[in-house]
Amino acid sequence: MALNILVVDDSDIIREMIARTLRLAAVPVGELHQASDGKGALKVLEDEWIDLVLADINMPVMGGEEMLERMQSRSETADIPVIVISTEGATERVSKLIGNGVAAWIRKPFAPEEIRDVIAQVTRDWPPAEECHALIDAVMGPVLATFAFVFPEPASPDQALEPGDQIMCAAITFSGAAGGTMTLCAPDDLCVELAANILGIETDDPDVRLRGADMLSEVTNIAAGHVSTRIEPNLQTDLHPPTVTRMSRAEWDRAASSPTSRTYVVEGRPLVVTLALRPAKVS
Repeated sequence: MALNILVVDDSDIIREMIARTLRLAAVPVGELHQASDGKGALKVLEDEWIDLVLADINMPVMGGEEMLERMQSRSETADIPVIVISTEGATERVSKLIGNGVAAWIRKPFAPEEIRDVIAQVTRDWPPAEECHALIDAVMGPVLATFAFVFPEPASPDQALEPGDQIMCAAITFSGAAGGTMTLCAPDDLCVELAANILGIETDDPDVRLRGADMLSEVTNIAAGHVSTRIEPNLQTDLHPPTVTRMSRAEWDRAASSPTSRTYVVEGRPLVVTLALRPAKVS
């Protein structure tokens, strides 16, 4: 599974050095984000799905300890593992931060093999892409058939969009017993079809076009609820409100090519479903 990684360090050189080290170590990186301090890192965490944070401790504006405290205080970020990469080596401080949620500690300077091995250790229990595929397949058919009266069929990741297609993307994050995010990406006319089917109105009704985004959001919410129940049927998982945004062709292509995505044909139109999971901390 490719990892979306956030590197946080006030030194441009160290950030670039870590990025190069990840490449040399053949760490499976999906997207690599950077921030120069904890405040910038929290902004990235608000806007992007991040699987793993590599962070320094001693930084201006907001240091790593405060950043970690704020991450731990928010359900959306509390489950994201943080690996500290720092010159700091005081046993007492290291022990305190490990106790406060730091997943691992690497001292500067570091070798590519060390970063590779620590990341492998931290992520060793993460579900493989095959498990994500199985969960998507188990959920999407019944949800779409029962709720929206449409029936998805598997398709290739390069299922064509029409030249003039406008695309919507609904994303939802869940945390607690199960942690992850689920996105549904679809052209506008498929969202209109969902709204028409669910609400029982004609596709050329002006109101149905306004409700397309609402329908994609609701389907995403229901599907994510079924996924979280399958992961941990007896433990509570919190679903955060879905967000719906416009999506570019390049973003569609990235979503469709993700190792943990599935592409379907629904009513003759493509639908891309992506699921990312991480082990959640259960108290």
